[in-house]
Amino acid sequence: MNTPRIFSSRNSEAFALVRSDGSVVTWGESARGGDCSGVQEQLYNVEEIQSNKGAFAALRGDGCVVTWGSSSFGGDSQAVQDQLQNVRQICAAYSAFAALREDGSVITWGRGGDCACVRARLKDVVRIEVSESWFAALLSDGSVVSWGPSGKAPMPAEVRGVAKIRATQMAFAGIRADGSVVTWGDRRFGGDSSAIQDELRDVQEVCGTSGTFAALRADGRVVTWGQPKGDGSHVQDQLQDVQALQATTGAFAALLGDGTVVTWGDKSMGGDSSSVREGKVMKGTAMKAKAKATSKAGEPAPSAPKDPEKEALWMCQQLSDGTMSPESLTRGYVLLRHEAKKWVNLPKVKELVSRLKQPADNWHHFMFAHVCSFMIDGILEDGKAYKVLFSDEKDTHFFSCGVEDGHFIRDGANLFREFLEDYEVRDFEAAIKGKSSDMKLLENLLVKFAHLPQETLAS
Repeated sequence: MNTPRIFSSRNSEAFALVRSDGSVVTWGESARGGDCSGVQEQLYNVEEIQSNKGAFAALRGDGCVVTWGSSSFGGDSQAVQDQLQNVRQICAAYSAFAALREDGSVITWGRGGDCACVRARLKDVVRIEVSESWFAALLSDGSVVSWGPSGKAPMPAEVRGVAKIRATQMAFAGIRADGSVVTWGDRRFGGDSSAIQDELRDVQEVCGTSGTFAALRADGRVVTWGQPKGDGSHVQDQLQDVQALQATTGAFAALLGDGTVVTWGDKSMGGDSSSVREGKVMKGTAMKAKAKATSKAGEPAPSAPKDPEKEALWMCQQLSDGTMSPESLTRGYVLLRHEAKKWVNLPKVKELVSRLKQPADNWHHFMFAHVCSFMIDGILEDGKAYKVLFSDEKDTHFFSCGVEDGHFIRDGANLFREFLEDYEVRDFEAAIKGKSSDMKLLENLLVKFAHLPQETLAS
C-alpha cells in the first residue's frame, strides 16, 4: 500500500489527496480544482498530481492523464486527450500544463503554454522544468528548448551541455556536467549571472526562491544572484562546509557539516530561524512594530541607496516598516491608487488601447491592464516614466514594478488582463469604468495576480 499524499502548489486555490489505493479526493475552490466529481471515475491508480492557479492534472500508472478545474487554466484537455498517453512527467505553469511522453515528445494545453513554435525541436526530451509561466525542456544532448506565453524564449548560445535545470519565478539556471552554470530569462529574477560567473564553478546543486538563485559548490561554499532580498552576503562567513540547500518562495536554508543551519531572506518565509536556533518557541500573534523616523534618538534615518533596484527595495521597506507614509513619497515614486484614476481617463491612453482592437466586452479590462505598463514605459501625456508602488490590502507590505527597465510586473500586461477577466469582482467593474474613486482595489488585485510573497519586490 502506498502512503497517502497531498498535492497543491503556491498558486493553487485547492488541494488534492491521493489515497493509498490511488483514488483522489479534492477540496477547496470548486471552480479551480476543488471539485473533481466530473472525472472521479477516471481517477484511479494515480501516481502524481500537478496543479496551477485554476486546474489539476493527474498522471495515472498506465501513463494516461486526467484533468479537471477551470478550462482557462488547462482543466479541460479534450483537445489533446488522445495524445496524453504513455506520459512519464507532467508539470504546471501559471495557466498551462506540459506532459513529457515516453518517446521524448511534449504535449501542452491550457493558456500561454503552447509549444507549437518549438515543437520541431522538442525531440528526445528527458526532463521539463517550469518557472511561473515559462517551460524549459532538457534534451538528451544537453541542449535546452524554452517557450512560454509569448512563444519561443530567447536563449543564450552557450546553453548547451546542461545536466539539470532549476527555476525562479521568471528565470532558469542550467547546471552543466562540468559544474559550471548558465542562466537565461528575466535578469531581475536571476536570468543574468554574468556578475558572479567566475564564482560559479564546481557547482553541485542550485535552488531558487521566487527571484533569487543560490548555488552550492563542491567546496561547501554558496553563491547567490538575482534579487537583493535573497542575497546571502551578510551570512557568507557562516556559509562554509554547506552540505545541502533548500528554498522557500522568499528564503534559503543551508545545512552545514556540523549539523547547524544558516538561514537568510524574507523573515516571514523562513529567513529568520533564531526562534528555533535559540531554543525558543513562538506563541500567539506576532505584532509588527512600526519603525520610527530616526534610527536612534538624534540620529537621522538612513538615506536611500543610489542603485535603482536597491532604492526601490529601500523605499518599499520604509513604507512597510512605517518609517515613511504613503503621502510623503519622494524621488519620483507614486502610489498606483493615487494616480490610476487620472491615467485611466487620459484621452491618449484610450487612444492607445483602441488601436489594439479589443472586443467591447473586455475593453475596460484590457485598458486597465495596459495602463500599468503605459505609465511605467513613459508613454502617457507628460512622457515621464513613473516609479510605481502598490501594496496589499492592509498596507502591510509594499511592492514596486518597472523601476529601472520599464517592464510591467512579470512582463505580462496581457496575463493581467486575462486574470482580471477571470477574477469576477463587481467593484472592479465600477472602478475601471470611472464610477468609483477607490483605486486601491487595483493594487490588491495586482498582489493577488502576481502571487507576491510577503516581501518587497523590485522588478
